[in-house]
Amino acid sequence: MAVHDGQGGSALIGEAREAAESAERSAETGDGRPLRVTIVAPPWKGGAGAERVVSELTSFLSSRHEVTTVCPAAGSRTRDPGFSYMGPLLHVRLDHGRWGFIPKPVSVLINAARLGGAIRATRPDVVLSSYSVTLHSLTAMARTFGWIDSPLVIRFGSPPSFQMADRSRTSMVIFRRLVGHADALIANSSGVAADINQYLHVTPSMTRVIPNPCDVTAVQRLAEATPEGAPLVNSRTIVSLGRLAQEKNHALMIRSFARIAASADARLVIAGDGPLRSDLEGLGRELGVADRVVFVGWLSNPFPLLREAGAFCLSSEYEGFGYALVEAMACGCPVIATDAPYGPTDILEGGAYGLLVPNGDEQALAAGMLRILSDSALKANLRRRGQERAAQYDVSRIGETYARVLQEVAARHKARAGR
Repeated sequence: MAVHDGQGGSALIGEAREAAESAERSAETGDGRPLRVTIVAPPWKGGAGAERVVSELTSFLSSRHEVTTVCPAAGSRTRDPGFSYMGPLLHVRLDHGRWGFIPKPVSVLINAARLGGAIRATRPDVVLSSYSVTLHSLTAMARTFGWIDSPLVIRFGSPPSFQMADRSRTSMVIFRRLVGHADALIANSSGVAADINQYLHVTPSMTRVIPNPCDVTAVQRLAEATPEGAPLVNSRTIVSLGRLAQEKNHALMIRSFARIAASADARLVIAGDGPLRSDLEGLGRELGVADRVVFVGWLSNPFPLLREAGAFCLSSEYEGFGYALVEAMACGCPVIATDAPYGPTDILEGGAYGLLVPNGDEQALAAGMLRILSDSALKANLRRRGQERAAQYDVSRIGETYARVLQEVAARHKARAGR
């Protein structure tokens, strides 16, 4: 299998072509039936990237395989993200410390047994864990204790060192041991793969780099809709999509925008909700650009904004991937991003498909914003190249790669078992 090396589009295209050629073979197990795939995933939480990946994968894989999604029971504070998981959906009620008289290790074992039982009931040929270190741990523990006997693939959507930053050293050691029992690991960018290999001390050959899939056709269709209650967006508008949280660093974006707002006659439209919204609104007032920075909240369909905007900006401190970059490029919107670890440099191929500025550099980000808004030739070039690049992340390509990896793992496990 070709592994994306983070050095450009050629490896990604080659991997997709290789996957497409083996699609027919990947659709069945050795006994001629479709592969049974069970995906461990989060419940709806409002459209986060982890849910998007599972939604795209279940939609693609269910057309040729038997796909079941197992996830913790949804809480009361959930929101329909505008997409769904295809195929059967099985909720599992996990203990989240409600009963204080149960020691935590016992509670963890109970959760692993419950999750394992639900997974085993689906009789999978292969299991894909696609969310947090908590679910990865429980799934791997169920495999270790024999509560599931199917091969396990673990997908990391962000660096494990970031996810484990607030965990104890004991938790870290246990997690490393559990992950070491997986049959394959998937990283959504070359930087996440490097973090996996270094932090989890796994053999590099265990890790495959497969970018997040995006239904480019669906995004482009949604972009043609009428914006839902959004302000007027035009070629002088910079748009941002994302949760208003520390890692997205909207404060850097607003400070950078304030440097060029007046001279560029520009507007910044920020779509998304989060804990920092009031702080960010206050920053806009403090910098004197409150009338030019518009917060529109969460939108079920933000893509019409991207279709009409002059630029899209991603100012994150870190990103496992950077879904919004692909979506913006699919809509024909020129993009500028900070070189945050780890996804943007892969997606933009070091700056070939969009402007990439040093991470945390306020002045460079401001200069990049101004350059895109004022250079019509650059803007036209980035629109065209961005759409070409987005097509390489389409679910029709990436989904084939996932299908092939899952098939390989299932076949290897079957051969070892002598079945």
